[in-house]
Amino acid sequence: SSSAITYHGKNAIQATLTDITERKRVAEALRKSEGKYRKQFEEALDAIFIADAATGIIVDCNHAACELVGKEKSELVGKHQRELHPPGKIGGEFTKTFKQHQKEKEGQVLETQVITKKGEIKDVAIKASSFELEGKKVLLGIFRDITERKRAEEALRESEERFHSISDTAGEAIISTDSRGNIVYWNKTAEKIFGYSADAVIDKSVTIIIPEQYRKLFSKGLEEVVSTGTTSLVATPIEGAGLRKDGGMFPCDFSLADWEMKGERFFTTMVRDITERKRAEEELLRLSNAVKMSTDSIVISDLEGKIIEANEATLKMYGTDDKGDVIGKNSLDLIAPEDREKAFAGMEKVRERGYTQNREYHIITKDGSRILVEMNSAIMKDVDGKAIGFVGTSRDITERKQAEETLRESEEKYRELFENATDGIFTLDLRGR
Repeated sequence: SSSAITYHGKNAIQATLTDITERKRVAEALRKSEGKYRKQFEEALDAIFIADAATGIIVDCNHAACELVGKEKSELVGKHQRELHPPGKIGGEFTKTFKQHQKEKEGQVLETQVITKKGEIKDVAIKASSFELEGKKVLLGIFRDITERKRAEEALRESEERFHSISDTAGEAIISTDSRGNIVYWNKTAEKIFGYSADAVIDKSVTIIIPEQYRKLFSKGLEEVVSTGTTSLVATPIEGAGLRKDGGMFPCDFSLADWEMKGERFFTTMVRDITERKRAEEELLRLSNAVKMSTDSIVISDLEGKIIEANEATLKMYGTDDKGDVIGKNSLDLIAPEDREKAFAGMEKVRERGYTQNREYHIITKDGSRILVEMNSAIMKDVDGKAIGFVGTSRDITERKQAEETLRESEEKYRELFENATDGIFTLDLRGR
């Protein structure tokens, strides 16, 4: 710097030299630093808004901020920060999140929404911090678009709700375990079948519901799932037994699958109580044995009269040892032509009443001979009460009828002799009457 002075009575200039090398270095460094941070500011992937902390007026924003709301920088700088948000997010002069960041939640991530120039609503997460800029306190807010994440979370929530809705109304117990065999999911049917609430079994070993003698079988099934890489329920369930909370055992089958989440393996087990099925199988076996041992013919046919099953006594009655001579044929075709109309009427009667008894028909055997049978028929129904076919039992009464005819003829002869006798004939009881 310099100034005019009088030196020894003469005009002179006084110059002061100051070394500004360091200041220049600092200024240059600051310029470069500001340039670097400005470049980072402009190129940041997240939207950045800088607003006056006192007034809420936007003083700067980056390119990502313009992209976020679909506006030019000139449309944002100088505007109030509340213009970034839908009306529902504004509480008075400022938005709710701006007021929170002004006060107690500076530096915390808060979620809210912004509105674009076209009126599209986007979900954002904002982290804000304050600093001094040209003597004023400003808030720098980093806005991250979380719209897709929110959609994914909502889709996941809806998916989980659907899963729980389906799972909790399923007829089978659905149980998920981690790789250590500890229960992580337990549906409502599992509560009903085993007697444990979900809270009582979560994080407990799945072995609490498997009797000891069946645990090796269950473990072998899991090993098979792992070794084969099965990711869906195995086609053939494992038949075993379950153990209820009260200690009672019941027959059930297990269907197994494995899946991964975040690198950890989990297993899902569907358990079906087969107590009723076992009872039905035992009853069916008992009936099957009774049918096999029956000396009467037993035939099962569909609603059209097509024979679908017949016992050994039926084959013997028809004079064959080949089921193919009977199975697949219409039951009316085995009846003599003169009795078919009567047999058809009998079938219709079964449809109406549910059964018929002691109806007599002539049957044509394999060798063409005829036998007389006495038949009882009934309708067969499924578990819903819907008619699905007929069951008929037949007994060969040819010999009985012949014996009855012989007896009738004998009685007629006796009566004829009795009536035509020339001597008087009386029949008396033991008291002489």
